[in-house]
Amino acid sequence: MGTRLCIAIAAVGAAFLLGACSQGQPGSIAASGGSMSPSPTSSPSPSESSPAPLPSGLTLPPSQSDKPAQEITLTGQVEPGVEHGCLILQDGGKTYQLMNGDPAIVKAYARVRVTGHIAIGVMSYCMQGQPFRVTSAQAL
Repeated sequence: MGTRLCIAIAAVGAAFLLGACSQGQPGSIAASGGSMSPSPTSSPSPSESSPAPLPSGLTLPPSQSDKPAQEITLTGQVEPGVEHGCLILQDGGKTYQLMNGDPAIVKAYARVRVTGHIAIGVMSYCMQGQPFRVTSAQAL
């Protein structure tokens, strides 16, 4: 008898939670078996979707993508990263994740000199160092 009571309480609780979730949602069905017609949706007016104007005399700084990337040269030994296929180089106390290097030159345990720039706005699964886009590489 106790199991049936637990199941009944769980079913009532689930129905209550599902009913509470549908309250106020566009297109939801009324709890009392009412109309099934969806609520009309509204699109934002042009003033809602455009950014607010800046107060006079204020300007925004340029975004990172607007700035030209500074070319940097790094030298050191390439190390394998903790994730498969990731190559890491440490130079000047900083760690860099090497991207797009010539695989014949930029490979694990090779001493290299690479030129390139910090890659801004790039996602990586390597989780080590700043992404560094290699434009040229030289074996040492």
